[in-house]
Amino acid sequence: MILTLVSFGSATAATLKDMSYATLPGNRLEVKLQFDGAPPEVKGYSIEKPARIALDLMGATSGLASKYHNLGTGNARNITVVEAKDRTRLIVNLVQLQGYSTEVDGNTLLLVLGGEPKSAEQQVSTSSSVREKALNVVDFKRGAQGEGQMVIRLSDPSTPVDVREEGGRVVARF
Repeated sequence: MILTLVSFGSATAATLKDMSYATLPGNRLEVKLQFDGAPPEVKGYSIEKPARIALDLMGATSGLASKYHNLGTGNARNITVVEAKDRTRLIVNLVQLQGYSTEVDGNTLLLVLGGEPKSAEQQVSTSSSVREKALNVVDFKRGAQGEGQMVIRLSDPSTPVDVREEGGRVVARF
């Protein structure tokens, strides 16, 4: 019985198989995310400095060969794809912050950067699954023993935070 549940759980997890992009009129970019099944639920947020959009693909895994994908077109610089225990996160690094929309088409999740959503129906479905999140306050202060502290207040306490040391630096991803 446990074996059946484990097998069922792995069969329902979507795997990101391919990612491609194309420029669209109006300084827009379409990123196509191809899955091996139905695309997962998407939760997202954006920050202004540095300009980026983060999309969490809930319950998904990445089958891509690389974490880093250079776009180098228009406002989009690159996309980083990282896996956590219960999601795959896409981080879209931008020159400056812009709007985005998502749409499901079969086993493909379409991410459109820039422009307006194609229809009111699409806007409703996108806004219900992608909530805007932001960094409200970033403050620096000294602790009781003179140590440096960085205090960050988020607009939504459920925002996932990943903090780690990379090359002698502390890196926080929201």
